[in-house]
Amino acid sequence: MPNLFFGKKENDEIILDKQETAHLKIMRKKENEQLDAFINDGKIYKCIIKKISSKNTILKINEIKEQKLNFKPNINLYFGISKVDRMNLLIEKAVEMRINTINIYKGEKSTINYKNEDKIKKTAIQAAKQSYLSKIPDINIINFKEIVLNDNTIAFDFSENYSMEENLKNDIQEINLLFGPDMGFSDNEKKILNKSNIPIINLGKTIFRFETSIFYVLSIINYKYKRLL
Repeated sequence: MPNLFFGKKENDEIILDKQETAHLKIMRKKENEQLDAFINDGKIYKCIIKKISSKNTILKINEIKEQKLNFKPNINLYFGISKVDRMNLLIEKAVEMRINTINIYKGEKSTINYKNEDKIKKTAIQAAKQSYLSKIPDINIINFKEIVLNDNTIAFDFSENYSMEENLKNDIQEINLLFGPDMGFSDNEKKILNKSNIPIINLGKTIFRFETSIFYVLSIINYKYKRLL
């Protein structure tokens, strides 16, 4: 399986921290061996391991390659704060499916209050490493009022029955996908969506966990628009 290491660039070198160095040792990498690294700038750095210590690893950059990252249409994901283990799984899979932005808000039915953006980014970095992606999505923790509600926004809930197919335009360049937390949208939030003429779609006669519903929708969009080809 392809694998990347995440580090920070200093001149013509990349420095891996203690955690990445531990991963490197598990992979039984040794000095003077080759490996690929990224620094979250959309580039793959072909490197030679210069020095491994207990605290970090120094890589010498040999070659830099741009990675194609313009998956279209852009997908901006909005979802309500939910249980941490479910959010971690969701973020991991969303990165693998090449999401563009991840926006997490505290919904009126959110059962927890979560503000640790750094932990979320670490989860995204780990997923990017495994799926050989050189840039993680933009990740934001926002308020409900900051959600973009426009003609490209689709919301998903248990109780409505708008057609998802009818709302996926052939020439669209950007899609905003809006999901509630695991308990769904509140009545007040639905009123705001209805007032903004946002279609609220029911995914069918089964009941998904909130993260499964997002996986399902992302898979449909990736297939319809051939985003991963």
